[in-house]
Amino acid sequence: MTTKPDPAEANPWPGDRRMTQDETLEELSQANPDAILLDGLEDAIIGIGGRMNMETVAVYDIDKIIGLLMKQINSEDMTYEECEQHAVEYFEYNVLGLWAGDGTPILVRTIEK
Repeated sequence: MTTKPDPAEANPWPGDRRMTQDETLEELSQANPDAILLDGLEDAIIGIGGRMNMETVAVYDIDKIIGLLMKQINSEDMTYEECEQHAVEYFEYNVLGLWAGDGTPILVRTIEK
Protein backbone atom coordinates (compact mmCIF):
# COMPACT_ATOMS: atom_id res chain seq x y z
CA MET A 1 0.00 0.00 0.00
CA THR A 2 1.38 3.42 -0.94
CA THR A 3 0.84 6.47 1.20
CA LYS A 4 -0.24 9.80 -0.16
CA PRO A 5 2.02 12.80 0.44
CA ASP A 6 0.97 15.25 3.11
CA PRO A 7 -0.92 18.05 1.27
CA ALA A 8 0.71 20.62 3.56
CA GLU A 9 4.13 19.52 2.32
CA ALA A 10 3.21 19.03 -1.32
CA ASN A 11 4.45 21.59 -3.83
CA PRO A 12 1.40 23.08 -5.58
CA TRP A 13 3.49 24.31 -8.51
CA PRO A 14 4.66 22.04 -11.30
CA GLY A 15 8.37 21.45 -10.96
CA ASP A 16 10.64 22.99 -8.37
CA ARG A 17 10.06 26.75 -8.35
CA ARG A 18 12.58 27.72 -5.68
CA MET A 19 14.89 30.39 -7.01
CA THR A 20 18.17 32.02 -6.09
CA GLN A 21 18.09 35.63 -4.94
CA ASP A 22 19.35 36.80 -8.35
CA GLU A 23 16.66 34.77 -10.16
CA THR A 24 14.02 36.14 -7.79
CA LEU A 25 15.08 39.75 -8.41
CA GLU A 26 15.21 39.14 -12.17
CA GLU A 27 11.71 37.64 -12.21
CA LEU A 28 10.45 40.51 -10.08
CA SER A 29 11.97 43.15 -12.37
CA GLN A 30 10.33 41.49 -15.37
CA ALA A 31 6.94 41.08 -13.67
CA ASN A 32 6.87 44.56 -12.11
CA PRO A 33 9.62 47.06 -12.97
CA ASP A 34 8.02 49.45 -10.45
CA ALA A 35 8.31 47.08 -7.49
CA ILE A 36 9.90 48.81 -4.51
CA LEU A 37 13.10 47.31 -3.08
CA LEU A 38 14.36 48.31 0.35
CA ASP A 39 17.92 49.68 0.04
CA GLY A 40 20.50 47.65 1.89
CA LEU A 41 17.98 44.98 2.88
CA GLU A 42 18.15 42.71 -0.17
CA ASP A 43 19.34 39.78 1.94
CA ALA A 44 15.96 39.83 3.75
CA ILE A 45 14.03 39.08 0.55
CA ILE A 46 12.46 35.64 0.81
CA GLY A 47 10.50 35.66 -2.42
CA ILE A 48 7.95 37.43 -4.54
CA GLY A 49 4.22 37.63 -4.04
CA GLY A 50 1.04 39.36 -4.99
CA ARG A 51 -2.68 39.55 -4.62
CA MET A 52 -5.62 39.46 -6.99
CA ASN A 53 -5.57 42.49 -9.29
CA MET A 54 -2.24 43.69 -7.84
CA GLU A 55 1.26 43.74 -9.28
CA THR A 56 3.94 41.27 -8.18
CA VAL A 57 6.04 42.65 -5.30
CA ALA A 58 9.05 41.69 -3.19
CA VAL A 59 8.40 39.72 0.00
CA TYR A 60 10.65 40.38 2.99
CA ASP A 61 11.22 38.49 6.25
CA ILE A 62 10.72 40.95 9.15
CA ASP A 63 13.18 39.17 11.46
CA LYS A 64 15.86 39.21 8.75
CA ILE A 65 15.26 42.93 8.20
CA ILE A 66 15.74 43.66 11.90
CA GLY A 67 18.90 41.53 11.95
CA LEU A 68 20.33 43.44 8.98
CA LEU A 69 19.42 46.77 10.56
CA MET A 70 21.20 45.70 13.75
CA LYS A 71 24.35 44.98 11.74
CA GLN A 72 24.11 48.42 10.10
CA ILE A 73 23.55 50.17 13.46
CA ASN A 74 26.12 48.11 15.37
CA SER A 75 28.06 50.39 17.68
CA GLU A 76 30.58 49.57 20.36
CA ASP A 77 28.86 52.17 22.53
CA MET A 78 25.58 50.18 22.60
CA THR A 79 24.52 47.01 24.31
CA TYR A 80 22.86 44.29 22.22
CA GLU A 81 19.48 45.29 23.64
CA GLU A 82 20.00 48.98 22.77
CA CYS A 83 21.05 48.06 19.24
CA GLU A 84 18.00 45.82 18.87
CA GLN A 85 15.73 48.57 20.21
CA HIS A 86 17.11 51.09 17.70
CA ALA A 87 16.70 48.58 14.87
CA VAL A 88 13.09 47.83 15.82
CA GLU A 89 12.25 51.54 16.14
CA TYR A 90 13.84 52.26 12.75
CA PHE A 91 11.96 49.32 11.21
CA GLU A 92 8.60 50.36 12.67
CA TYR A 93 8.89 53.97 11.53
CA ASN A 94 10.74 53.67 8.21
CA VAL A 95 9.84 50.22 6.88
CA LEU A 96 6.62 48.97 8.45
CA GLY A 97 5.02 52.39 7.95
CA LEU A 98 6.08 52.60 4.29
CA TRP A 99 3.41 52.91 1.64
CA ALA A 100 4.72 53.68 -1.83
CA GLY A 101 1.78 52.54 -3.91
CA ASP A 102 1.09 49.17 -5.46
CA GLY A 103 4.81 48.31 -5.60
CA THR A 104 5.17 48.41 -1.80
CA PRO A 105 6.74 45.17 -0.53
CA ILE A 106 4.95 42.56 1.56
CA LEU A 107 6.47 42.09 5.03
CA VAL A 108 6.01 38.73 6.75
CA ARG A 109 6.94 36.95 9.94
CA THR A 110 7.83 33.39 9.12
CA ILE A 111 6.61 30.36 11.05
CA GLU A 112 9.19 28.24 12.81
CA LYS A 113 8.77 24.58 11.88
